[in-house]
Amino acid sequence: ALAVLDSATARVASATAELAAAQSAKDNVTALLREAAAEAGVRCPERVGLLSVMGTDLATKAGISCLRYDFRAMGRLAVDALGSAEPVRHVLEPQFFGGVTT
Repeated sequence: ALAVLDSATARVASATAELAAAQSAKDNVTALLREAAAEAGVRCPERVGLLSVMGTDLATKAGISCLRYDFRAMGRLAVDALGSAEPVRHVLEPQFFGGVTT
């Protein structure tokens, strides 16, 4: 994990002139990006905003802004869809959690 963080720190430091925001589908990746930005001296959210799209407790407890989905409801809908003879379409709206990274 340290090598990944060191590599991410170097990439964040070299990209600061161009990077205004980063979005990740994985909370743990967003947490690593936040840590790498801090290591590189890149202030979040003043210099770069971070948004995670998974929205697990890992992100919310770390104060990372994210879109949260109700994974239990998603699982129930998937089971119902598997048992349906007809195609099923349902949209789960995400809930925005405003952390300190946006």
